[in-house]
Amino acid sequence: MIQCVRPEGAKYDYCSRICCTSTIKNAMRIKVASPNCRVTVLYKDIITYGFREQYYTEARRRGVLFVRYDDDTKPIVETVGDTKKSERVGDTRKGENNSQLRVTVQEPILRRPMVIEPDWLVLSTAIEPSAGTAEMSKLLEVPLSHEGFFLEAHIKMRPMDFMKEGIFVCGMAHYPKFIGECISQALATAGRAITILAKEPLYVGDTIAVVDQAKCVGCLTCVRVCPFHIPKVDPDRVGVGEIVGAAYIEPSLCQGCGTCTAECPATAIQLMNYTDRQIMVPESPVLGSWVEV
Repeated sequence: MIQCVRPEGAKYDYCSRICCTSTIKNAMRIKVASPNCRVTVLYKDIITYGFREQYYTEARRRGVLFVRYDDDTKPIVETVGDTKKSERVGDTRKGENNSQLRVTVQEPILRRPMVIEPDWLVLSTAIEPSAGTAEMSKLLEVPLSHEGFFLEAHIKMRPMDFMKEGIFVCGMAHYPKFIGECISQALATAGRAITILAKEPLYVGDTIAVVDQAKCVGCLTCVRVCPFHIPKVDPDRVGVGEIVGAAYIEPSLCQGCGTCTAECPATAIQLMNYTDRQIMVPESPVLGSWVEV
């Protein structure tokens, strides 16, 4: 069994988290069914986090051989003998075609090549996002991680939420994880959804950015600088000088970071509860203003 197999030209290299545990589980089942069967696992790093570490210990006790490799000494797989394909798909055993698989790997302790001629070769490849993930991301206007999975609002504080309110993520759409973790995250997601469905009406607002269309010049600065991609230019709104198209920020989506307020060159955006009048205090020019000394 060879772990961490990536296809040529893969854009990103990431850990799928569940492969090592699944490999060790299968290895132990083979040893239970046939104790004399030799099972060898070639790996870069064994990820059996939490209580799953006991499976790795048990596999070692049962005689499963673990050999580590790195990117500079990747295993070499080749076919020796007659290369005629077997009639059975996936059958790599010696038979009428007289071919045999050969795996060569650098043994890290002895520092010499180790040659294995397996009857069966199993490759653990990365779990990839669903083919429709990118299209769904555009449809819902939610972000994706570098690996192509859905990206949560905050990995610790809001692991089920998107920045866009009312949309949640769970399961392997979020990232590769075990069934138990998928169920726990699904229950948490349902709980988050209930907090919204139980409220009637649902109040939004508080610290949000508000656009004064009468001052907006349609420069698109707010659209470019917002880290959450919330501001839009509404063609049905009229800006300064009666120009067609002015910025609009949906109150239910605004995160209240204030980036657009600080960057707007026309000072057409105010952050509620932190307006210029509240901060600058016009009646007292010294407060909140630059003073020449």
